[in-house]
Amino acid sequence: MFDFLNNQSLLSFFIKAFALVFSIIFLLFTVVVYKQTQTMNKTLSTSVGGVIVSISFLQMLIALIIVLLAFTII
Repeated sequence: MFDFLNNQSLLSFFIKAFALVFSIIFLLFTVVVYKQTQTMNKTLSTSVGGVIVSISFLQMLIALIIVLLAFTII
């Protein structure tokens, strides 16, 4: 009756699907943070605004790499 719970391929599928869904959610989060950082930089002019925007852009690139890696494991 519960043989499907012991199936290693089913568990592997759910882990991969979980990784894919949450990597896409993380990418959407980083895009929102990047846009907010750009808006903040336009509103408040600081000397480190460019550095903060660069860090948020780097985070968005890392999130994109994570999504691509998640697609390759499926």
